[in-house]
Order: sequence, then structure tokens, then C-alpha cells
Amino acid sequence: MNNTDAPRDSQGSRRTYLVAAVLAALAGLLAYSSISQRRAEVERGWEPTPILVAARDISGGTVLDQDMLRVEAIPSRLVTPSIVRSDLLASVQDAKLLLPMKKGDLLNFNMLQGTQMSEALSQDLAKGVRALSLRVNVESSINRMVRPNDHIDVLVTYRDPTTRTVTTQTLLENIVVLATGEIYGGTQLGFVDEDARKYVTVTVELTPQEVELAVQAQSMGAIYMSLRHPDDPEVMEDRARTNVDTIMTGERADQLRKKRRKTPRLPQVLRGAGK
Repeated sequence: MNNTDAPRDSQGSRRTYLVAAVLAALAGLLAYSSISQRRAEVERGWEPTPILVAARDISGGTVLDQDMLRVEAIPSRLVTPSIVRSDLLASVQDAKLLLPMKKGDLLNFNMLQGTQMSEALSQDLAKGVRALSLRVNVESSINRMVRPNDHIDVLVTYRDPTTRTVTTQTLLENIVVLATGEIYGGTQLGFVDEDARKYVTVTVELTPQEVELAVQAQSMGAIYMSLRHPDDPEVMEDRARTNVDTIMTGERADQLRKKRRKTPRLPQVLRGAGK
């Protein structure tokens, strides 16, 4: 063997070892990065979030004060919008507790009846929508059968400034009810006293433009609500106004009657041939 071949073999070996070392380092970095990413994914949502719990046993119907509650931390992934975080303490002070609590129980907004819960409601709103309360009475709220999470249409009855006739028209359709009085979605009605059920306002979810319409309509006359099925997305093609002439002529009533006949009011029961 030529003596000049030995240095070349030595240099080649060094290059091989160097390449192997670089590849091993890259593999190690990739493995470390993968492990770190996986660890971050596993740990995500487990960071502690301070929430409010009962500092002692509390009976239902008690008006809460600060001394009845204490702060504890639980993983953030377990904190739902209905759980009261520690920074919302002011929202629940002076609220009535509808359900009894044992020491250490988590405080939930659905357990409360009070007047300082608007902050919690605002956090439940989707971006771009607003909450607006409308005045209602027994008749306009369908004998107070409207409940949170119901879907309704909003109608307005007013005196037309031009014709001076009383006019009714559908203003908004398929609107979601957020609250009736102080009763919010998820509240157990069995624990709500009778006075709280006799609400005089209904809070609904609207766009900013719809808020303007509703506020103006309420200043013009009376607001009425009609209940609809939550899975019915259909809106009216004809939003014609109804006044005394509409009633007297009966023409529109005939048109609506014919349209109603095309759709069966009750589900049809299919019977077998031998039945």
C-alpha cells in the first residue's frame, strides 16, 4: 500500500465521524423539539386558574358575602364559563344562592339569583352581538312562558304617524332569548321563587343594528313576542304591515288561510293495512 493512502483514509474517517456526529446532533435536536412540543401540548390547559368555592356550608336562599367564599385554583381546562373565577367576586356579592353548597363546592353562576351578574353574561356573548332587555308583560311574553334559550320573533304595535291608525308588524325574527328577568340559561327553575319567575323584562341577543331597531320600536309602542321552534330557520318573505284595513277587508287573512292548509298542523300517523 502506498504511504500516501493512509492520510487520505484518516481524513475520510474523520469526515465520516464528523457527518455522523452532525446527524446525531440534528436527530437529538429534533427529538428534543418533538418532546418539548409534546410536553407543552400535554401541559396546556393544566395551568392553575383561581376560582371561588364555598368557605363553609351555605344553605339555599342565603345572600352571599365575601366571608362565605374562598379562592382555590383548578386546571384552566376545567374552568367553564359558568364557574365563577376569583376576579368576578364583585359580580356575585349580594346575590342570592338558589342551591345549598357544601364547604369546598365550586360556585356556579347557575346557582345564583342576583343583580350583579352582567359581567358574566357579557363574557358569554359572541363577538359582534349585543344583549338588550325589552319590557314585557303577561300578554306580550306569552303568559311568561318565554324562557332563556328560546327562539322568538319580535313584533311591534304602534300608531302610524301618517295615517294615525294602529299598525302591527314583525320587527325581528329568530331571536335568541338570553334571560327572563334575572333567570339566565341553565338556571334550575325548581329552585327559583315565584316572584323571580314573574319577570317584566326579556333580554335578547341582537346585532348592534337590531338593537337600534328594537329600542326605537319600544319607544313607539308595545313590543310582543311570538315563540318559534329553535330548529325553524325560515323567515317571512312578506313583512306587510297589519292595520284596521287589513282586518276589515279580510283579503290577507284569506291568503294566509290558504297557505296554512298546505301544511298539516299535526304529524301524520301512518297505519298498517290491517289497522
